[in-house]
Amino acid sequence: MSEKPNPLEGRTEYVTVQEAADHLRVSQSTIYRWIKIGALKAFQTGYGATRIAVAELERFINANTGLTGKKEE
Repeated sequence: MSEKPNPLEGRTEYVTVQEAADHLRVSQSTIYRWIKIGALKAFQTGYGATRIAVAELERFINANTGLTGKKEE
């Protein structure tokens, strides 16, 4: 029997504005400001909640600090 493919494989993960703010140690207002000026890409869900892709958050960190946000081992 062949295995079924993992439906979550390759799926992009998203974070809330609060989670992004906590990670970057800034306020939610700052995150919304960066979204408004186009520095950080985000989208709104059908319920009006704003989400940011983890890959976009990492891109933003790298572009603005030269760091990836990942701990060195």
